[in-house]
Amino acid sequence: MKKWTPMVALGVVCLFGTVDAEAQQVTYTKDIAPIFYQNCLSCHRDGEIGPFSMESYDQIRPWAKSIRKAVADRSMPPWHADSSKVAYANDRSLSDEEVALITKWVDQGAKQGNPKALPEQPTFHDTWAMGEPDHIFHAERDFDVPALEQEIEYQSIWFNNDLEEDIYITKWEIRPTERESVHHANLSHQPKRTRSVGITQAVMSGGAYIGSYLPGARPFSYPEGTALKIPKDSHIGIQVHYVG
Repeated sequence: MKKWTPMVALGVVCLFGTVDAEAQQVTYTKDIAPIFYQNCLSCHRDGEIGPFSMESYDQIRPWAKSIRKAVADRSMPPWHADSSKVAYANDRSLSDEEVALITKWVDQGAKQGNPKALPEQPTFHDTWAMGEPDHIFHAERDFDVPALEQEIEYQSIWFNNDLEEDIYITKWEIRPTERESVHHANLSHQPKRTRSVGITQAVMSGGAYIGSYLPGARPFSYPEGTALKIPKDSHIGIQVHYVG
């Protein structure tokens, strides 16, 4: 009797591949520039309050480690609300994924990448971003910001206006002429009787807060079908915090 030995044939497929090192590399042009354009460039460009410009890779590269620290501790972009609880329409904070990507980029050496991958830079307006307004109120006085860094008291500045009838505003924009020196500004309207007091006290005496200017601020629009009433004969004033 012949002995039968079972045999099994196995087909083994071996797949060999390599990880695309370039695809794993985080670069400024491909990954980081879109984040900076969206969240940082409004303040970090020439003529704005940011301490350095982020308009090009060469300007950003020396600040890479400082940027990593600022986004990791959430001090930049400035956003003091808790976005984990509420979805804000004007949220300027970075997502956890964006912070991780910036961190990885710096840790990998903050490479520039292919210049052809750089997205188109956003356009900023040196005039009214909301278009030509119906009313423009000019400050009654100028303020000379001291050249040396020092604490500057808040300035209460009234605007020249002579409203002969009630107006209803659907959007507004505040435009400082020296934006690199303005930390923030609060705009309000007050009855005439409060003219002799400071703007903060005037608001508490029957005035109404309109809104605030912050670095990188965009024009504010009220929801469609709504408006803010400013009564005739009101005074419009602004409280400005300057930085030397």
